Amino acid sequence: MRREYVGEKPGKKYRSGFTLVEVIVVLVILAVLAAIAIPALTGYIDKANRTACQVNMSGVQRLYLASAAYQAYQVEDPQPLLEEAAGEFGGVVSAADTYEAKCGGVCTVVYKEGYGSIESISCSLHGGLEAQSAEGLVYTAGMDAPDKLFTDALSAKGITSFGEIDSTVVVEDGTEIAGNTAKILDYFAEQGVYLQDYNIRSWALRMEGTTPVAWWTDQDITEYEVGDRVRVIRYNSARNTYTAGYMRITEKTRDQGTNVYKVLAGAGSENWQEYTSSQAGAQTADSKQSYEETLSYFNEMEPARSGT
Repeated sequence: MRREYVGEKPGKKYRSGFTLVEVIVVLVILAVLAAIAIPALTGYIDKANRTACQVNMSGVQRLYLASAAYQAYQVEDPQPLLEEAAGEFGGVVSAADTYEAKCGGVCTVVYKEGYGSIESISCSLHGGLEAQSAEGLVYTAGMDAPDKLFTDALSAKGITSFGEIDSTVVVEDGTEIAGNTAKILDYFAEQGVYLQDYNIRSWALRMEGTTPVAWWTDQDITEYEVGDRVRVIRYNSARNTYTAGYMRITEKTRDQGTNVYKVLAGAGSENWQEYTSSQAGAQTADSKQSYEETLSYFNEMEPARSGT
């Protein structure tokens, strides 16, 4: 508080400042506030940096998987794919399983068997990012049903008539995917669509007469034997219906028989078994109109059945 008083000399006024005690009190208060605020602010900065690093690692994981899809998840050398994926997020790859992240940390990559996907990524500064896992197919509010992804891809790429399109197709050298499968994957990449967000690991498109039909599953059919059956959802675009059931795995050949790969067999009573729930009973015409209801049937099914 500032105040005026009359000094010893008559007629002369003196203006005093803060006392020493008042200055010390103010400094102490500021010091206390700083002691509270700085750690909190530092914590927010650390949290923001960690979140940014996690987002970048997740992005690397997604881009790697998108690139691996073009090799039918059969990757012999993961380093070029990692270089491309990490480079999009400011990372510099020093080895097939290591890259220096934009945050300054060193990220270590653990692959699943066959280098087809990334199991986990761990940053030396901000911890690890585990691969997302899900039981069954995933569908939440705000996500398109998978049938829309496939029908939009067919439309956008001008694919109006086709025989069979399989996610597992390979070509002669085993490193690229060509034809309509490549067009579908191109569309997904262009639109930023990641089937792993839905936990879709294998899929197939077929023409039944003039009707495109799609199947998709959370199972990697390359891990099963020919004749085994995996749970799938079948979408009929003419009827706009969904059905949960078991589809048999079979084999196809390309390039005069030099390449053999596994596929979902397609229509036919010998290949397809519609699922009946032990709790909800048979799927109805009404339930088949709803993807959410069909998904509930699918997710209570056993992942696979062995044998024919």
